Amino acid sequence: MSNGDKYGTKYWFDDLFTLLNCDPWGFRWRAGQKFRYYLYKKLINSYIGNKTINRALDIGCATGEFTGQLSFLAKNLMGIDISEVAIEKARMKFPNIDFELASLPETNLQYNSFDFITCLEMLNYMDYKTQNSSICEIRNLLVNDGLVLFSSLIGSKPYFQPNEFINLISKYFKIQAVEYYYARFYYYMERILYRTYRKMELIQLLSAANEADFEKWSANIDRGKAEIIKRIRSYNGRSKIFRYSMKTIYKIINGTTMVILNWELPVKCIHLISKKLAVGQAHIFVLAKKSGDASFL
Repeated sequence: MSNGDKYGTKYWFDDLFTLLNCDPWGFRWRAGQKFRYYLYKKLINSYIGNKTINRALDIGCATGEFTGQLSFLAKNLMGIDISEVAIEKARMKFPNIDFELASLPETNLQYNSFDFITCLEMLNYMDYKTQNSSICEIRNLLVNDGLVLFSSLIGSKPYFQPNEFINLISKYFKIQAVEYYYARFYYYMERILYRTYRKMELIQLLSAANEADFEKWSANIDRGKAEIIKRIRSYNGRSKIFRYSMKTIYKIINGTTMVILNWELPVKCIHLISKKLAVGQAHIFVLAKKSGDASFL
């Protein structure tokens, strides 16, 4: 990223949310993402049911797509994120939800003030020491017997193996439930298609950007790709036929990719079949409770 920004830093996220239409992971439309949200809510409902709790917090809320879906859960709902760009977009989309700029491991929020917290796909951005201090911070934010939902992609570092993830959380919380998103085979296909989609979107955005924006963002990609986009920009400026052809190719590739990735039936079928066969775990969800018998106490 620009200025040597490292994976998972504030500036790294700001760059992503600014450049890629404020939705770098396809939160709004990807079927795999929407189905994972469904599984989160199903697990939450299995423990909370129809009760409305007082205060809930979504840590790492991004542009608020999942936070907005938690409105059924709490009278007072808050989302926090490290990215100013994401928080601004979240406030615009969900004006009735309290979105604040804050991050782990020090949120500066009031301790013992939340009944429920989500920390989804967040711990992989941290080193081991920060993971532990962040989980401890979440524990401090919760009221006694408060619940927290963690999730992570299953894989090699910076992600987690299931036992590794469970052991880390159980040092601070009492585990209530462990569930899995059984879509590893779908995930492989989705990753290839979505990377293609993002590359095409990046080329389209940078090809049409003004010179100042292009110079800023070209620093975020390797020199070879930057040179290719420079050539495309040059041809765009000289040839209407080339410019029209590129727009057509972009619409065909990304339009087709969006249709495929927005189709919910494949991910649901693969999840159900893989779960039945107990293979293909892609994500792990851990629901835990704050209690006085955590192993570190």
